[in-house]
Amino acid sequence: MSTKPDDSNGQQGASDELAVSSLATSNALAKLLIEKSIITGAEFTAKVSAERAIFKRIRK
Repeated sequence: MSTKPDDSNGQQGASDELAVSSLATSNALAKLLIEKSIITGAEFTAKVSAERAIFKRIRK
C-alpha cells in the first residue's frame, strides 16, 4: 500500500524518479572524486554545507 497521494498524471512519480536519479548521480560523482583523491571527504562536506546555506537563503 502506497503512502503517497494518488496523482493521476504521474507527476509525483516523475518528480520522485528525477530526485532519485539526481541524488544517485551526485553521490556517485562525489564518491569517485574522493576515491581518486581529487577532493577529500572534508572538502566535499564543507562545500555541501556552503551550498545548503545558499539554498536556505534563497528559499526564504
